[in-house]
Amino acid sequence: MNSLDDVRGAGDAIPANLIERASAPGLYCALTRRSDYCDVEGLPADPKRTLAVNGTRLRAQD
Repeated sequence: MNSLDDVRGAGDAIPANLIERASAPGLYCALTRRSDYCDVEGLPADPKRTLAVNGTRLRAQD
């Protein structure tokens, strides 16, 4: 995963195998440290999700 390009929006479900290939440690940490992260399933869809990656904020619609 070079970015979240394979996912339509930050609020979409993100499979664990895609998260494991995150291109930057900051992106990996932002995704795996969420309380709803599952190391088998990844992240479920969340229309209210926001992520902060290296000072950049992503909203579910982004």
